[in-house]
Amino acid sequence: MRPGDIWPLMNSAGGLVMRASLHLGEQASLMCLLGGDAGNGEIALRVPAEVDLRTLMADWEGLKVTLLADGGQPGQHLLRIAPADEGYRDLYIHLADDLHDHLEQVTQPQEAAKVLLSRLRLWAGFLRRGGRPLDARTIRGLFAELMALEQLLIPAIGWEAALNAWSGPSGTAQDVITDRLAMDVKASRQDDAIVTISSIEQLDPPGSRTVRLLEGVVSEGHGETLATLVSRLNTSAGAAGCAPMFLARLRQMQITPYGLQDTDGQPMTLNQWRVHRVDDPGFPRLMRSDVPAGLVSASYRIDLARSTAPPGSLEEITEMLSPSMSTPLAGGVQ
Repeated sequence: MRPGDIWPLMNSAGGLVMRASLHLGEQASLMCLLGGDAGNGEIALRVPAEVDLRTLMADWEGLKVTLLADGGQPGQHLLRIAPADEGYRDLYIHLADDLHDHLEQVTQPQEAAKVLLSRLRLWAGFLRRGGRPLDARTIRGLFAELMALEQLLIPAIGWEAALNAWSGPSGTAQDVITDRLAMDVKASRQDDAIVTISSIEQLDPPGSRTVRLLEGVVSEGHGETLATLVSRLNTSAGAAGCAPMFLARLRQMQITPYGLQDTDGQPMTLNQWRVHRVDDPGFPRLMRSDVPAGLVSASYRIDLARSTAPPGSLEEITEMLSPSMSTPLAGGVQ
């Protein structure tokens, strides 16, 4: 059983209790802990003492990782993974269930440690807490971001890579970041193309990534609600084994599928995408090199309809989302 299902069934009235969530062959287990110093629940990996766990002892965002030399059985270690504080609880449950799902087919202790390391590295960016108010503007913006996820990112790079690239909920300057692309997604209305830019770095990030603004033109009063869109994507994510990560991204914005049912469910329709080449001289933006050194931060508004930059295309976005395939061969021939 997943940890999220086991913890409610455990009784910690007598202090710390442990229960196996998964047996990983005959020598290792994924354990659920509850009560005592484990509080409302932790997970732990029990492995033979000879398994090297040093790489897992890093400082992970939102987590406390401790190694007990005595894992409760002779010759075993217990690697405990706990939320840094109760503020991470909802995200932590998604992480614990995701670890369970990715360890289900593992039977060797050393392989379990490798899987755990790879998942913690991936989840490190998902454990940053955010918190935007769910007002009408936020609903429109999230609707556009989720439509971009569904229509562009997932078809191009798959669910897991798409969720890793969709970094907006974790508080980064851009909504989508890959090795080659820094892209912000903005919702506008047919008669109102004015959008708010929250920082200079949002449209002038450091580094050499191509910068794009993806404008989703949205009409309201017909179509589907944000709750319906989230439900559909959650089903799709579940089929790809990525539902915990998807829900964690939403939780970073203090949004849950259930909480959405209580919002004013205004239906919306995405009418079209417009791709803006932000790094073209004809696009109106503030650049760090053009503002006085003493101006340390700024937010401003742009009328996208007044940009004179040549329009970009969805095809170029798809191309930049995909990993570069141009690997040099011997002799410098490509």
